[in-house]
Amino acid sequence: MMMKARNSKIEFLRIAAMLLIVILHLIQNDDRFQYVLTEHSFNNTCVVGLKLFANIGVSIFALITGYFGMKFSSRKLFALMFKTWFYSLCITSAFFFCGMSSLKEVVQVLIPLNSGHWYINAYIILMMICMFAGDKINSISKERFKVWLLVGFLLLYVFFWLSFDIGTNVILVLYLYCLARYIARFQPVKMGGVKLLSCISAIVFILVFGVLMLTRSQVIMKLLGSNYSPIVLLLSATLFLFVVLQKSVGIPLVNALAHRSLAVYLITEVHPVREALLAFQHTFDFNAIYIVCFAIVVYLSCSFIDWMLSPIEMLFAIKTFHVLSILRKK
Repeated sequence: MMMKARNSKIEFLRIAAMLLIVILHLIQNDDRFQYVLTEHSFNNTCVVGLKLFANIGVSIFALITGYFGMKFSSRKLFALMFKTWFYSLCITSAFFFCGMSSLKEVVQVLIPLNSGHWYINAYIILMMICMFAGDKINSISKERFKVWLLVGFLLLYVFFWLSFDIGTNVILVLYLYCLARYIARFQPVKMGGVKLLSCISAIVFILVFGVLMLTRSQVIMKLLGSNYSPIVLLLSATLFLFVVLQKSVGIPLVNALAHRSLAVYLITEVHPVREALLAFQHTFDFNAIYIVCFAIVVYLSCSFIDWMLSPIEMLFAIKTFHVLSILRKK
């Protein structure tokens, strides 16, 4: 049975989402960002606007996962955990031998899922939930699904605005997964509706951003400056809908680069790498154009590293999984 060809438009959106995530981390982890928030200038406004727009990256990435659906597999679960652990350990060890990381950091990443990749942890929990509730999500009626999404939206943002931390990251990823499953199953809007939503989303974003730049309001910043923001959700869902309703195309280079997107996240979020990237970023001006160009270079560099390391990682993963399977049967 032949595998269905990958839609390069969705895969390009996957690349764009990961680029936005890299941009988001480069901006918000740079200590110069606090100065940018307080000082008015055209450059600072562009940096703030870029950071706020980059918040949609996480949501889009989760929506793509939900659109294609997920079935629990012990092999896939192990592969994800092993890849995260392997990259974290190898890269942290390499930095340690170069004198750029501590032994404590190496010891910390020896423990699987202890490398600080929150999205991976949330994804694994989502995978476990799908093992028990996946069939329910895929068989629920349209009307009941709408009720679920509404209740989930209200709970998510009540917890967010009241600053209740009860695993909100997991709830967000689960909600986005369910929203994308709803879109995949029922195709709730046509292209005309998406174009209207796009105009509304753009106008809302511009108006709220304008108020933020004039008032520097913390409430407005919270409304825009988080993965949990309703405006971020509106922008993400609209852009996602616009892409998935387009005619499918196949571009091998795009598909190949999109295949490396997870590795880009795994590599850039290893602590020594993140610190090295921020240190290098400090050598040039905190400028929106520079940040975007730097993020593209980072994506391509991490893709090349993954191209070199993934065959070794896969070999070790297969052998380890085989050994564990034998031990489990004994």
